Amino acid sequence: MVRVGEALGAKRETFYGLSGFGDLVATCHGAWSRNREFGQRIGEGATVEQLMAGRKTVVEGHRTADAFHGLCLEKGIAAPILAEIHAILYAGKKPADALRALMTRELKPESARPMAS
Repeated sequence: MVRVGEALGAKRETFYGLSGFGDLVATCHGAWSRNREFGQRIGEGATVEQLMAGRKTVVEGHRTADAFHGLCLEKGIAAPILAEIHAILYAGKKPADALRALMTRELKPESARPMAS
């Protein structure tokens, strides 16, 4: 997330505040989160079509995943987790297959620079 943001011109330290990491944690773990509930239901076997049919509330992450994936492709930014999420939401890939694809990727070094003071 940080690497993609930086490639698009964001400041690294932005991701470590409430608007970055804090929002991510709330979205992923909050019982009230529409995005978390949507993802959980996908993981339990529901289809995107089933979940979107007649839906009265917005699931921001659904359309954002499509837009963000397209932006990463356009800019040549590698975002493997996003690519698998996009495949689940827009190409019918099974979550277990996406997880397998991520877990069996070729190992690559990861690096993190310390935050600027």
